Amino acid sequence: MKLKKLSALISGVLVSTMVLSGCSTEENALYNAFNKSQTVNSMESTTTVNLNITGTNLSNQEKQFQPTIDIINGSGITMTTRTSQNADKTIGRAQGDIKISGIPMDMDMSFWADTNITGDKPLITEVVKLPEIATSSLPDPYKGKPYMVMDINSLNNTSGEPQMDFSKDFQSNLIAFIDQYAKQYDPNLNLVTKLDSQNYEIKLTDSSFKQLLKYTVDNFSSNADAVNLIKDYIKAVAQVGGAADTTELNKILDELPAVLKNASVVIDKLQNVTLIGPKGIDIKYTLNNEGYIINENANCEFVIDIPALSKLADGSDSSTQTLTGIYTVDLSTNTKIDKINQPITINMLKLDASSSFSYADLIETLSAPSNLKPGWNSINGKWYYGKDDGTAK
Repeated sequence: MKLKKLSALISGVLVSTMVLSGCSTEENALYNAFNKSQTVNSMESTTTVNLNITGTNLSNQEKQFQPTIDIINGSGITMTTRTSQNADKTIGRAQGDIKISGIPMDMDMSFWADTNITGDKPLITEVVKLPEIATSSLPDPYKGKPYMVMDINSLNNTSGEPQMDFSKDFQSNLIAFIDQYAKQYDPNLNLVTKLDSQNYEIKLTDSSFKQLLKYTVDNFSSNADAVNLIKDYIKAVAQVGGAADTTELNKILDELPAVLKNASVVIDKLQNVTLIGPKGIDIKYTLNNEGYIINENANCEFVIDIPALSKLADGSDSSTQTLTGIYTVDLSTNTKIDKINQPITINMLKLDASSSFSYADLIETLSAPSNLKPGWNSINGKWYYGKDDGTAK
């Protein structure tokens, strides 16, 4: 059911409504900036991400992972993105570069996306330039080819229309829902501080984070429109993904209200477990003179107390646990946005079979029977014994 997308949906709703808690002037101003940023047609952005993990009370088993933690602590991710689309958001292009540094060897990736949904048949093509370490491990005939091409019309044997209908309809429904939902959302917390005319800050401690989470889950689960929105999302994702088991889908939908209400019980159990460290969650936003967000800087300190969480999950005593560590995770991100609504030209790559391969063909190859004899290749969803160009011998 693509739970990651559902999680992203809920997170988006929480962030959007969080800045309206109490409906103060500062919170309204930041909420308006969020809304205005959704109208941007072109921009360039640079995002950096860094993690630092420390652990105490580690078991011998956990100490074996310290070298991996050291690698994570010494690494960083930088992503630059350029986007351009028309006012209707029906034609657009994006290009980005991702660099992961500090690990045993740096990894660079790039991507391009080309979208046109103005016609009867949506056209969406994505190209990903894979790092060398990834291409070297691909099976023949894909090994060593750096560019992977994903065409929405070649995936799941669909025309791409369900995906487009889902994207357009659900986005508009989500925006309308947030506008209405935010009017009654008031956890009675002053989360947003206006630092000056262009800078705002959101701060959460462990206590206020739990209070916000508790209120939001209770409020969300008791709101019929919110529950129906999640149901619509699950049904739409199931349709796009080609899910055929309607019995299982109906069971998930029927159990959803109970699942949401049970989440409140889980949060109550977490009241005595530290989730946010002393540094808290601190997010700063900078607006330009036109009211667009041009910088977001976040510093968050999370705590993962494995013994305490395990005890809540299964009631096990800490003395019988093999994992005893308490981890502190410091996450810092910074995003700078510029060239808002300025002309940005993005050129798509011109590729051929010598340097690129189809993602659909790769999946077909990986799912082929293990007893397939060497020499067989999947080309455009069909199997050939012969050359990579699909010419059968």
